[in-house]
Amino acid sequence: MKTLLAITLAFTFLIVHSAAFSESDPTGFTENRGQVMDAANHFHPDVKYYTQSAGDVMFFEPGRVVCVFSKPETKDLSEYAGNQKAYDSAYVRLGKYIQRMDIEFAGSNTNAEIITGESTPYITNFFLNGREDIRGVRTFKTITYKNIYDNIDIVFYHISGGVKYDIVLHSGARIEDVKIRYNGAEEINLKDQALHIKTLYKELTEDIPLAFYDGDKSRTAEVNYVVNGNTIGFTTAKSDYTSLTIDPVLVWATFFETATSGGCIDYDHNIADADGNLYIYGRCDNSANNYPLVNPGGSAYQQSATTNDIYLAKFNSSRTLVWATYFGGSDDLDWA
Repeated sequence: MKTLLAITLAFTFLIVHSAAFSESDPTGFTENRGQVMDAANHFHPDVKYYTQSAGDVMFFEPGRVVCVFSKPETKDLSEYAGNQKAYDSAYVRLGKYIQRMDIEFAGSNTNAEIITGESTPYITNFFLNGREDIRGVRTFKTITYKNIYDNIDIVFYHISGGVKYDIVLHSGARIEDVKIRYNGAEEINLKDQALHIKTLYKELTEDIPLAFYDGDKSRTAEVNYVVNGNTIGFTTAKSDYTSLTIDPVLVWATFFETATSGGCIDYDHNIADADGNLYIYGRCDNSANNYPLVNPGGSAYQQSATTNDIYLAKFNSSRTLVWATYFGGSDDLDWA
């Protein structure tokens, strides 16, 4: 009998979006056409796609996902009470503290393709300092690391509130080949079959609430974690089945949560035309500017001037995003 294992693992960013697009922006994975850079104006063509949830960003590269967690800078702005212009100016210059953690697919195939699923209906344009005008950038609902291990795919997609990934084992796959290394995590512990991953600004807890054979939820399966330092894997005793689904839940606990932590800040302006289209403009923490300079596990302070851009976005009468355009670059921008 051929063995086909379909293993589903959840890695969910449960971060509430606080951006101007929070209710209407169809989330997805944006292709890198040259817009991704770091605070030192270095380009990163190895990044194929990226996505953002509040202040946290994921950059998808061959063999790994670079995660940037952030904590906003706080400052008492009461001295600007009654002076809105001065308050706004001080507010938008608040920076953030970042930490990098890489999710590495240890021992994976170096020639694995990253393929896209269905595209979203909107496009993004970038008019940024030091980069050529980049128009018509697409965003996709799913991306797949195809054959990342022999006969194994890893599929990333958005769910309500964040990002999730599935590991799919096809016929001939070996579950023990899957090794996920959390490079930069401060600590990883396994307790009562729950995985606890500690970083500087986030605590992740992942467990397996349900595992079942052959698509039948009444046929529960026993699947266990294997932890070796900062690398995890999976084991199961049974092999005479056509499919196996593992569906864990990952919960993040944040040390700080506020609208200034990421995404577009909550100072924006909007106007509607006679056809009911809505145009929004304001200042935005552009995730394309957020590639980290630090190594995995490293942290740094990042000034808002290095990541903020002016944005202009159009929503149609049903408040579906049609296009978004970013203006800016590596220096700070004033706005009215």
